[in-house]
Amino acid sequence: MAFTASALISAAVSADGAVTVTNLRIGVHADKVRVVLDADAPLPLSVTATEDGAAVIVELPGVTWRAPRIRQRARGVVAGHAFDDDGVLVLDTTGPARVARAFRLPPDETHLHRLVVDLVADAAAAIPVALPEPSTTATAFETMSVSIAQADTQANPIGDWLRSESSNGNLDKAREGLRQAHTPVPVARVAPPTLVPAPVRVAAPIYNTPASQPSIETSQQTRPAPGVAPSTAPSVDLDFGINKNGGRGAYFAGGLGLGFVTDPELVGAEFSAIGAIDGAFSGYAALGRATGSRLRLEGEFNFTTGELDTLDVSSAGSVTGLSVGDNQLETGSWSVYSVMLNAAYDFETHARIQPYVMAGVGLSFVSAGDVELSGNSKIIDEFGQAFGFQLGAGINMPIDSRLSIDAQYRYFATTDASLKTVSGNDFDASFSNHAIMFGARYRL
Repeated sequence: MAFTASALISAAVSADGAVTVTNLRIGVHADKVRVVLDADAPLPLSVTATEDGAAVIVELPGVTWRAPRIRQRARGVVAGHAFDDDGVLVLDTTGPARVARAFRLPPDETHLHRLVVDLVADAAAAIPVALPEPSTTATAFETMSVSIAQADTQANPIGDWLRSESSNGNLDKAREGLRQAHTPVPVARVAPPTLVPAPVRVAAPIYNTPASQPSIETSQQTRPAPGVAPSTAPSVDLDFGINKNGGRGAYFAGGLGLGFVTDPELVGAEFSAIGAIDGAFSGYAALGRATGSRLRLEGEFNFTTGELDTLDVSSAGSVTGLSVGDNQLETGSWSVYSVMLNAAYDFETHARIQPYVMAGVGLSFVSAGDVELSGNSKIIDEFGQAFGFQLGAGINMPIDSRLSIDAQYRYFATTDASLKTVSGNDFDASFSNHAIMFGARYRL
């Protein structure tokens, strides 16, 4: 089986080589399928399509792959994808396809660096291409495998990997070609293969070859050693003002969980008691923005509410029906509702799970609602304002490029709030709570 490059555009890897792919997105449009790689630095741009259009290969040498797994299902001409340890991403196609366009985009307020590859169906890709005589030259696939193998003279890494993908039916022809060309064959000069004319195809592909391989000169240009751009190739500016500290942009977050409320102390000159809480739950909703330096700022509404079960009264004041000692309550709630300003910091890791810490301050409303003894004798139905603060820590894990799930612990407390009994007895009470909550974050 013979292969040839239908589209190949090359550029140097970033200076330190420490590039991480954070996400892979595949979108189906009316005239194309767009594949987008998100990364924390400019990605090398090297995209190759097989002659018959059965697969598209994206070479990413030295790149760390951290993209979340996505369901393997057909999206237009893309049947599936896989990435191996040698830095090769293979896009398996449902039929003959070609690369219509490949380019990079700089980061903005909501995206990191992006490598974009547009694929289109191409029935002409299945037409055989005229090749030089094998007695004096390398085959077209051997020529392409120089770029893929990257100076490995003993074995072909992409070949071994493709052969292991036994369930990938659309790569059978690629495996056949790899068995025919296990090691690149050095050659001096070959005439360029005759490409079948097709719209948007790259007429003069740019090659990357290992330094140990001699250059293969054609009438168009010469393949240089790695990292050396051909003199006829357009220069590419790699400095996009990279933000190595994470993404930027607005997001919405929310969650619910269990609250563990400290038993409230109601302290006043005439009325004093200690309440007992029986079960509580907490929740929050926040609108935030990531600044790009791993710092996030949020405006948040949160709440915790629990059932007030009993009151251990030390001073009943003028409350009718209330006695000193334990008093069983018919109904009653002990709650807090707060509007907070939060700051959170995301720690840098090389895993999908992102740990963070947070803190917040704001205005709180402490409420003792519908506190009644048996016989419908209401004791308290009041709320008061207080200063609230909270501390917390959690982990966040992405599901796709926008949605992530979240688990966190928080400690929340308020200063004293002034409340009254139904009989007019003043008392002060504060609120404190430990909460474990689970939620989600969605980037807008």
